[in-house]
Amino acid sequence: MYQPVSEPIDAYVIYKRGATHPILRAFRWGRRRFDITSTNLVYPEREGETLFLCYAVSSGRNQFQLRLNTNRSLWTLEAIDVEG
Repeated sequence: MYQPVSEPIDAYVIYKRGATHPILRAFRWGRRRFDITSTNLVYPEREGETLFLCYAVSSGRNQFQLRLNTNRSLWTLEAIDVEG
């Protein structure tokens, strides 16, 4: 079950020519680094003038929902589902 977080994170991404969105490779939340093992879904979401790219990703058995504010280049960890 996902738990809401809504905290800023540092993201490690690749901007590949011709790609429709940045490729998320890893992110740092607090002192922990999570390497992305699979990107399950990426979709756009608009709030007023701001375009967000929403990511559903996995790091091992852990699932994360992240959001990129494309206007400000800010990443946010929206929710987690961590395998106990």
